[in-house]
Amino acid sequence: MLRWAARGLRATAFEPAGCGEECGVECDLAGVAQRRAVRRFHERVDRLTQRERDVFFRMLEGKPNKIIASEFNISPRTIEIHRARVFQKLEDDNVPSSLRAAIIANLVSADECPT
Repeated sequence: MLRWAARGLRATAFEPAGCGEECGVECDLAGVAQRRAVRRFHERVDRLTQRERDVFFRMLEGKPNKIIASEFNISPRTIEIHRARVFQKLEDDNVPSSLRAAIIANLVSADECPT
């Protein structure tokens, strides 16, 4: 699923919906809305503790809980708890949409995503 999301994002120009050759007020409003969404996402990421942030970026790399747990030398159940808190604080519920938001917010590069 992450591969699909990353490929779709690489293929998509990050233009707001409705932008084309006839850029006007609609395009400007879409750009403003996208900048607000990026700012809100950054604010949500700032709420994460350092450990939650570490878990979050490893989740975006596509690593399973057991691998993340072994990297930190902690229980996979603890990673599950961190993961749940990450989703709660980000007001999200799945990795692909978090990955998409992180790419748009320039927290990760689409080229670095798992393929």
